[in-house]
Amino acid sequence: MRYEGYLDVEGGDFELEAQPIILRDSNLSFVLKGRDEFGFFRVEGLAAKTEYGFFLASRVPLIYPDYDAKNCNELATIRFDKITLSESMEKCNISGIWKQIKGEEWKFDGVIISVHESPPVL
Repeated sequence: MRYEGYLDVEGGDFELEAQPIILRDSNLSFVLKGRDEFGFFRVEGLAAKTEYGFFLASRVPLIYPDYDAKNCNELATIRFDKITLSESMEKCNISGIWKQIKGEEWKFDGVIISVHESPPVL
């Protein structure tokens, strides 16, 4: 199941969009794009399902395309706490916590929408 959409970040300190989140039984893969005071960023990874039921991706690098990669060493730990699918499975209510390496943390949540991939054009 593949979902995309905007996520609300507690305090509005940065913008965040799922592009996409792909749900599986034991993990979820994600690409999150956003913008903060330093500009546009992207973070992508695989969050494993823990024995406690949430999904966790630790120390994932933030990619700022407008910055030299050598000077950008920001890392995030992203925990997806709640994932609830609608009965039709067209919508996914998601919430979690984004933690930066410097100890800052923000809650996020939103309703993301199922995206159906188009077949390749031959």
